[in-house]
Amino acid sequence: MLDVHAPHGAGHGWRNFLFHMAAIACGLLLALALEKGAEYARERHLLTDARRALQASLDENRRVLEKNGAEVERIRMALNADLRIIRALRSHVVPDGKLDYSNDLYATRDGAWQSVQQNGSLSLMPHDELSKQAWFYRMLRDQLDSQLRLISSMKIAAAWAASAPPEKLDAQELEALERRTVEAQGQLDEFLMFLTIEDRGLHDLAQASYSMTLLPITHSERSVPQGNP
Repeated sequence: MLDVHAPHGAGHGWRNFLFHMAAIACGLLLALALEKGAEYARERHLLTDARRALQASLDENRRVLEKNGAEVERIRMALNADLRIIRALRSHVVPDGKLDYSNDLYATRDGAWQSVQQNGSLSLMPHDELSKQAWFYRMLRDQLDSQLRLISSMKIAAAWAASAPPEKLDAQELEALERRTVEAQGQLDEFLMFLTIEDRGLHDLAQASYSMTLLPITHSERSVPQGNP
């Protein structure tokens, strides 16, 4: 609590009164300026930390994308080979090679995005920056669903293929396995589509990241997200 006392011996004229009121006003304005400055510094620090965490997440997802891109090509060749083997067996021809429904796909990371949603830093981001980040992580969520569908189909096919030696599978089992293999090929194409979109999104966010770090925080630029983007 701030106690303001007139100095001893001070006169009671209008000049002295106005002088003391001006001094009080200047003190209050200075206190408000210091408070606003401290708030700005705290918000700048919070936003800088959020951008740094999101950038680290993007770098990690770039590495995951490169691994998944190579694995998708391997899976594509394996599924093509599986179809040739199944069709050879259905034609009662001894095939070359073995059925392969393995996968070594990696999940993308969104821990940083979940964290900045909870600590309030998203409300400090300019609208364009927030929109791009929100779009990217929504896309990653859809991509993960596509990836899980693909992995599920391949695991089911792998279980059928492992239930008996391929040459012991009857016609119905081979037909079902062929349908599941073709389904996995379609899901692989869908997943590859998401990888292509992710690659473009990572490129766009990388281009925008440097300029975004230089943007000042202004109340006119702030955009408070409604719920979880």
